[in-house]
Amino acid sequence: MPTPTSLGEDFPESAHTDGLPYEKLLERIVRLGTRYRAAWRGMDA
Repeated sequence: MPTPTSLGEDFPESAHTDGLPYEKLLERIVRLGTRYRAAWRGMDA
């Protein structure tokens, strides 16, 4: 069974084709996600 990071899978292969190692792409996505501040977070419930 191929792993999500193996070539032949769409997501890692797309990153590889664009010249970005899959691991770096994942780091970038996680970094963006952790810095994201949703507008509703500042609202009182």
